[in-house]
Parts: sequence; structure tokens; C-alpha cells
Amino acid sequence: MGTLIKNAINTAYSLEIQKENSRENTLRELKQLTNLIEADWAFEVSCEAGQNLALNRFNKPTLIPAAEDIKVRI
Repeated sequence: MGTLIKNAINTAYSLEIQKENSRENTLRELKQLTNLIEADWAFEVSCEAGQNLALNRFNKPTLIPAAEDIKVRI
């Protein structure tokens, strides 16, 4: 997901540069957004996603076979 967002920002940056009257303010804001994503993505999003996955694994019920499904062979 982070890669897709960065690609979208890079595309917007490229399109802004190609304009005849590109605005420095917009270019600066797009660069700042890219820097924020690169700096904070691992802590803000990926960490939270990893914790949710671990919690879901921990809370997953363990299925054991029913007594009638177990046969004893003698």
C-alpha cells in the first residue's frame, strides 16, 4: 500500500513539473508528503498492521476433533 501511495505522489509530482506554470508550493508539499510517508510508514501503519495480525492469530480458536470422529484401533 505504501508503494502505491508513493507512486501516486510521484505521478502527481511529475504532472505538476510538466505544467507550464507549475507551482513551487505544490511541488514542495508533494516532496514533504513523500518524506513523511517514508519516515513514518513503518511505525504508524506497518506496525499497527503487524500487531493486528498477531492479535488475530492469538485469538484464533483451536479446532479439535469431536469424540465420535476419533476411532481407537486395537
